[in-house]
Amino acid sequence: MALTISVAISIAGCGGSSSAADTTSSSLLPRNFVVLINLVNQYFDAITQQESTGEDSTAQGNPVATRAVFFVNDAGTLLVTITADRYRNTSDAASAYQTALQKSEAVPGFTPISIPSVGQQSFAGSVTQGTETHVGLGALDGKFVF
Repeated sequence: MALTISVAISIAGCGGSSSAADTTSSSLLPRNFVVLINLVNQYFDAITQQESTGEDSTAQGNPVATRAVFFVNDAGTLLVTITADRYRNTSDAASAYQTALQKSEAVPGFTPISIPSVGQQSFAGSVTQGTETHVGLGALDGKFVF
């Protein structure tokens, strides 16, 4: 059974350093906007490596910059995806957050999960389709959607 987990982390929880390769594209946030594997391991100890990183292809609206980082276990059956999207202003970010929330809630089988408040607004839910379970969290924090 594959388990996919999308995790949203507040900007306060981000760490790491960026390199010149991280800043070559104006549409790609520096790597330090998304947590490093050691923080992911605090919550998901089966995760063993960062698989890839790049733009967030799932970002809603028109972000000015994004970053997605994908972490996996040794078997490649557990995936943690962390994304950060920066918008031109708080209004654009709020609109993108609302769109993400509406799309998540529209997925057949979506079940809300109660979580503590993260950022200005946040939500969490899960969906199981076939043998794959997706647990997603979203948070709005100023011009950022995580």
